[in-house]
Amino acid sequence: MLLREAQVLVSYRGSPVVEPADEARRPAAGDRAPDCGGLRDPLVAHPLRLYDLLRERDHVLLLYAATGDQAAAFDELADLARNTARSALTCYAVLAPDVEAPGLLLPFVHDGSGEFRDAYGAESAAALLIRPDGHLAARSTPAGQLEVLDALARVFD
Repeated sequence: MLLREAQVLVSYRGSPVVEPADEARRPAAGDRAPDCGGLRDPLVAHPLRLYDLLRERDHVLLLYAATGDQAAAFDELADLARNTARSALTCYAVLAPDVEAPGLLLPFVHDGSGEFRDAYGAESAAALLIRPDGHLAARSTPAGQLEVLDALARVFD
């Protein structure tokens, strides 16, 4: 029990395995990715937790959109990200509660209760790369294509 609790307190801020931390943003790169609830998958009847999406053994790229226009670019960004990561990456879109994304091919959930937005300080578009151990490897706000691909190239080189 003590070992499990100690693992939650581990931070990799300042480590070469994560992007330099922006101390103004929480969680920062190197911190453990916080769980949050209230995520709504259109194909699932009950709300999900973020950790349900992080069960994969790959890195996970979460792309947050506060508007439909932001979400419209996510399919292309996810394809480029998977190519950069040599397919060792799972991608999801997290959409604000009222965002409609017709035509979005990327698997997505809605942040039904706003817990994701609050936990990650995502007021606008954001990209969050989470390592297989559950720690944040990099974050980009806004979710600019160049910033995301540069971070991925550094992680997967």
